Amino acid sequence: RPRFEKIFKKFEEGSLSPLEFCKVHTSTSERVGDYIKIFDYIVSNTKGKTILDIGCGFNPLLLSIYSNEYEYLAVDIDIEQQRFLNKYFELKKLKHFKAEVGDALLNKFEKVDIAFAFKLLPVLDQIDSESCDQFLSNLDCNFLVVTLPNKSLGGKEKGMRENYRNI
Repeated sequence: RPRFEKIFKKFEEGSLSPLEFCKVHTSTSERVGDYIKIFDYIVSNTKGKTILDIGCGFNPLLLSIYSNEYEYLAVDIDIEQQRFLNKYFELKKLKHFKAEVGDALLNKFEKVDIAFAFKLLPVLDQIDSESCDQFLSNLDCNFLVVTLPNKSLGGKEKGMRENYRNI
């Protein structure tokens, strides 16, 4: 678990960049090298200015490097993480970025242009087989961007990439 106060202090001092932090964080490290390509693809294939990022993790750090032009709501169940993200947004003067504590299955989200569900659907599917359907039917968005993990949280290859190709 990240030590948020220590990390934030490093951000304040300028001794750690969001990109450096995301490179060592298990969930974001898979896409850190391609984040510009990923967001370029999203921007060129969607329209709108409001983004809802459900199960956001530290994805907001990468998006904040890429752009601050969006009205961006980052939602996750981790209270300390969301406090950390809001402090980071304040530090970087990202007035249109906001982090809230929320649950993908319990919250009712307002309509947005773009919704992110990065690595979220397999987690919901593990809760029960109807969770993904419930989550997707409750979303009100023009575009939904979904990613799937290539490795387990422990970093092990488990054939996920090949499995997703067959879906």
